[in-house]
Amino acid sequence: MHKAHPNLISFKAIHRGSIVLEDTFCSLGGGFIQRLGYSQVRNDEKILLPFPIQCGVDLLSYSKNTNLSIWDIVLENEKYFRSEDEINQNISRIFEVMKESAYRGCITEGFLPGYLNVKRRARSLCSKLLEKHQYKSINAWDAALRNEPLIFDTLNTWISCFALAVNEENAAMGRIVTSTTNGASGVIPAVLLYHHYFIKNRGIEDVKKFLSVAEEIAM
Repeated sequence: MHKAHPNLISFKAIHRGSIVLEDTFCSLGGGFIQRLGYSQVRNDEKILLPFPIQCGVDLLSYSKNTNLSIWDIVLENEKYFRSEDEINQNISRIFEVMKESAYRGCITEGFLPGYLNVKRRARSLCSKLLEKHQYKSINAWDAALRNEPLIFDTLNTWISCFALAVNEENAAMGRIVTSTTNGASGVIPAVLLYHHYFIKNRGIEDVKKFLSVAEEIAM
């Protein structure tokens, strides 16, 4: 890990004291990485997106003039770089990683790494909320969440629990999705999981729209 550039990490393969292979990778956000210096676009190739966006005004203007939703605009731009099947697969994978990080945070007890001895809180909060349910797998946890009563105070506590669980996984160097900025790594999954479990929705279709719009706004 580079101290000056925390988004960069280098790997070295050493054989008999000599470096035989070395490469540096950078985080692109959203769970994606890329080898430093590598570009999917040739240096002499201009990127001509259907909807080039430099600021929020551009996005609003396109939406107003075309009657397209923000999600549709983002999708058309993404299709410049990869197929719609690839886009769908990547977004689904991102959501699964978010859900898994929330689950791990909700079942892991103890203290976070470091000298401050910060006690994990998401586990006890989740256990209190799901006291009548037994869950020893992510599928059982998923089913228990879907049976939660739709009470405002309970749902509000769940949002905090999701965010706390992911942030604790982050602090423990677990696997999370950085959501463009690492500071959103708990907020974005918390809001998305609230919608996914407690609000009437269209499943993965809503997930795709949510994550695409969130990433575009963040960028």
